[in-house]
Amino acid sequence: MLVNVNRLAMMTVISLTGCVSSGTDWPQTAHEAERLIAQNRPAQAARLYQGLAQNSEKKSLSLEFQLLTLDALLKAGQTETAKAHADAIAADGLPPALRARLALYYAQIHLSEGDAERALTWLTSIPSEQLSGDHLADYAKALAFAQSLTGQSAQSMVTRIRFNHILDRQARHLNQLEILKTLATLEQNAEPFPALSEPWQPLLQALQTGERHALELWQQKNPGHPANDPEFFKDVLLAQQSLFIKSRVLAVMLPESGPFLPAAKAIRQGILAAQKNDPDPGKTTLKFYDTESGPAIGELYHRALADQARIIIGPLEKNHIQELVAQVKITQPVLALNTIDGVFRNKLYQFALNPADDIAAVVAQANTNNHRKALALIPDTAKGERILRLLHSALSQQGGELIAAQRYSPHRFDYQQSLNRLLGINHSQKRIEQLSKVLPEIQAKASPGSGADFIFVSANIQTAQALIPQIKTSAPELTIYTENTVNTGLPEANFENVIVCDSPWLIPGSYDGELPLQAIRQALNENHSHLHLRLVAMGIDAYHLSRALQDPTALYYPGVSGSLSLTPEQRIQRQLPCARFQDSQLVRLRANGKTHEKRAKVTSFVAQ
Repeated sequence: MLVNVNRLAMMTVISLTGCVSSGTDWPQTAHEAERLIAQNRPAQAARLYQGLAQNSEKKSLSLEFQLLTLDALLKAGQTETAKAHADAIAADGLPPALRARLALYYAQIHLSEGDAERALTWLTSIPSEQLSGDHLADYAKALAFAQSLTGQSAQSMVTRIRFNHILDRQARHLNQLEILKTLATLEQNAEPFPALSEPWQPLLQALQTGERHALELWQQKNPGHPANDPEFFKDVLLAQQSLFIKSRVLAVMLPESGPFLPAAKAIRQGILAAQKNDPDPGKTTLKFYDTESGPAIGELYHRALADQARIIIGPLEKNHIQELVAQVKITQPVLALNTIDGVFRNKLYQFALNPADDIAAVVAQANTNNHRKALALIPDTAKGERILRLLHSALSQQGGELIAAQRYSPHRFDYQQSLNRLLGINHSQKRIEQLSKVLPEIQAKASPGSGADFIFVSANIQTAQALIPQIKTSAPELTIYTENTVNTGLPEANFENVIVCDSPWLIPGSYDGELPLQAIRQALNENHSHLHLRLVAMGIDAYHLSRALQDPTALYYPGVSGSLSLTPEQRIQRQLPCARFQDSQLVRLRANGKTHEKRAKVTSFVAQ
């Protein structure tokens, strides 16, 4: 079978240098021919080599110059003349090394003529151990090329891998790119991978994500791989990466009606904003699935797989997560948008604006400020009880102590009675009794003579505006820490020195990534509460996590909802920055608890 081949591609294969080490009997004319080859004037060099072959008295030199004549003629594109010269050489009388070179030239001739099958016949007859240096490199390139032209893609890749180490830097870089291209073609055609390609497969997978982070992880894990070359990465691989990136289907399961619709809308806005800001958004196709009025969650999951989804974001509601776990075996990663204690499945990751992360950040900041003995003022609600349990747990884990806790009625505007009860607990035994009434399972430890050094307040913004001034009047010595519900984006004169921890987006000076809050606010073109914006931030981070989770072993992502990492239970954990109100402004706290010099007015976070 004859194969038409682009002449330029053929000339890249015909790159034989054909020079032997010059000795004392190496004529000056041969040096001149070498210079002509270096100047890309092979036709002139061929005439000089031909004259040397005819006039040389030594048979070994005459044979060498005949082969160099062939080399130069092939470089000049004079295939017919080269073939005539090759036919004139008596192959039977050649030493094995020169016979191998002559066979290589015949293969080059047939490749130039487009006859890859005859070229392959010559190449497979050559004992590769008879070649060395440039001749061995040219043999490897010609063999891989001929195998590729005759449909032997896998064998061509094996040849490239076997001989990759003998090539010079430039040829090696191009060879490695061809290895990866062939591997991608085999994958696309669902053909089996040769065993020798196994070390190259993770690199292809990293390239296909389109993520620089994935390539950096591959580099860290494969320091000795031949492709782990800074010049190859910079000059070849990154420049050609678009050839490998797969079109990525990202399935998103959210309700399109029902009580969770407001939260779902905000998360969806975040996902769409992240896709729009993606440097290559065309490589990610979003497919949304309605979890409220559509079929069962298990069926939606299988439908997403049928749509070629590589990862699923959602569902949002806890009961849907439980149904998914019960109905299907999870084979493609799922980033659930809620958390359920005790639920663990392979490839199931849970991500939410978990109050446990908020409380942990508050306690960590209190520790930084040398505040370890806490009072807690909580609403008399189920949510208040949960917050109190999380506070007690975080204090216990971080070496703090819950001195006392007090409920208050969220329907009253005068909280002085509840506050007096909390602040009036001075006796150690009374502290124990009071705490055990709120949390019966907690066995508080008496600390005679020890007092609280901070108070944690769980309250919505309206309650906090009434409650915090009363705390300041009754206990001015206590530092007040609150939930992020008090961070509304408006100046709060009554919150002086109150400390709050929140998403980096909503703490001035804490986020300098690619999606600043101001840009998103303008894109949304609406006024939104900070609660809504936290959910938008969650959607943005969910989009980026869907890529990071392709290699979750060392997951860390500086997101807009927090610095994100993966716990052993496969829950996405958020670390949050904290800030202090000063002169009605929110000022970010440093790691040492002091305020950052750069301030930003809280009003800058209010949609105009």
